[in-house]
Amino acid sequence: MVNSILKYVKIYATFSDLFGRKFDKQELISFIKSLPLGGLLNILSQITSLPLNDNRIREHFISFIESIDENNHVAIRDRLQNRMLYSHQGLLTVWKWLLAYGDKNKLGSGVEIRRGINILIYLCLIVSDYLYESDGNPVNIEYEMLRNAAFNSQQDMYSSIGRAAYVYIELAQNKLLFNEKEYVDFNTEFNKHYGCTLEEYLAAVCALFALFMNKDYEIRPVWSKNLEEVFSKTALSKDIIKPLLVEFDDASEWARQTLDSPWNFLLFKDKPLLLIDKKIFLPIMVKFVQEQVFIGLFHKIAYCYQDNRFLRFIGRPFEIYLRLLMQEAVKQSPIPYEVVPEFRYGKGGGKRSPEIMLKLGDNLLVVEGKARRMKLSSLVDGDPTSVDKDMSKMVIEPIRQMHSRLLELFQLPGIPINLSNVKNIYLMGVTLENFPTLLPFENKIQQTINQYFELPIDAYFHVDIEEFELLCYLISRKNGRPIFRILENKAKLYPNITFKNFLHISSLPMRRPDFINCKSQQLLNKILRIIFPDTNV
Repeated sequence: MVNSILKYVKIYATFSDLFGRKFDKQELISFIKSLPLGGLLNILSQITSLPLNDNRIREHFISFIESIDENNHVAIRDRLQNRMLYSHQGLLTVWKWLLAYGDKNKLGSGVEIRRGINILIYLCLIVSDYLYESDGNPVNIEYEMLRNAAFNSQQDMYSSIGRAAYVYIELAQNKLLFNEKEYVDFNTEFNKHYGCTLEEYLAAVCALFALFMNKDYEIRPVWSKNLEEVFSKTALSKDIIKPLLVEFDDASEWARQTLDSPWNFLLFKDKPLLLIDKKIFLPIMVKFVQEQVFIGLFHKIAYCYQDNRFLRFIGRPFEIYLRLLMQEAVKQSPIPYEVVPEFRYGKGGGKRSPEIMLKLGDNLLVVEGKARRMKLSSLVDGDPTSVDKDMSKMVIEPIRQMHSRLLELFQLPGIPINLSNVKNIYLMGVTLENFPTLLPFENKIQQTINQYFELPIDAYFHVDIEEFELLCYLISRKNGRPIFRILENKAKLYPNITFKNFLHISSLPMRRPDFINCKSQQLLNKILRIIFPDTNV
């Protein structure tokens, strides 16, 4: 089990690892000011969006270092043997240093690709020495690992498209699904605030993502795009992507202010496109463009309101989405699962059962959904108090709630599900974004919730929405194993890794449910009609 965890833990190299000293900061600033800024940003945008530790980049860089330090080449290879040359955190920190101290007058300067790559990796090694130096506080490794895991989580673009279409648009616009007092028409509010519909916004984001897809992983000499030219070919207004653009001067000022904060990439995530001049732009990281489809859009919708109306309401369509996913999965499965959605019980129907209960023989899976994600104070500052509160709200509270409701239901006759023969109980909390699965925090969670358990709970899980979608696919498979066998293996063999990583290690299929594929394709067809009205789709 330890080896399975270590498989996902990597150590990155620093300048001092190679040369036994840190690069002087003032020398670094002077060095950056001398560099061909435009050419480096063009290459950095591409490297930041490629898979880490590309072997070609690695070998070219090692050869470059050996050429300037011929007497030390054996030691250099040995020191780099088990280390990554660069991390996404390091590359994004290079972005901040270049924006903060690069010479704006050199935005038009180019650089030969291989030389540019070597300079950027060299810079990444240098700045990596300074990531945790400035605040003067000792690094809490547990909370640092958690921030790292949260930042490096990946979302499937196609799943995000279908989910956004269904949760934010189709479900949220159906007023009949909701109580009149709780309903929030955020689609109309979004249009008022940003001057476009959610469909138009998603069309623009998907078009941008397609524009900067790099399937062959080659570094191109020209990567930036012309805003006027891109949108002249579509029916969309270029104003739609204004919320995603940041001008160089604004980015430069922000970078100087946040250099001492090693996980503060908030501007990059909120505005993932850098406007080099009035027309030319490029992505800071393509992943941040991709995130605008679902979680980034969540934040932009929330920004339309000065109160918590949207945050209070969005949980309802999220819960409905979970139930529909499970019901569709059970319909397709040849295994005779029984699925029971939320129902009211108790005096006057004042209590609600868990979102979903899935039963097969004497096995029961209980699911509770919460439209929650980690706070910025946890992700950026790594504040232990904030992280512990997130852990409570995202993991502990939903598990306690499921257990409490289940304890009551076991004692009630006449409910829509027969619990009398249940022997094995599994609990699963589902959130918008996952609270990372790491051993120190899993131990804290276990110590806390075991105090409250009165029922014999076999296992509990906390997953994000995409992992729940993967679970539903496993349930729907024509020739699949019962999901309870899979959950049992996860709990016994791999309790301290994410559900996604468990599926990967176990060689289980990681596919989208047909329901998601259908919703994604419907939105993509609509997007094509929005962008190109004359297209017959």
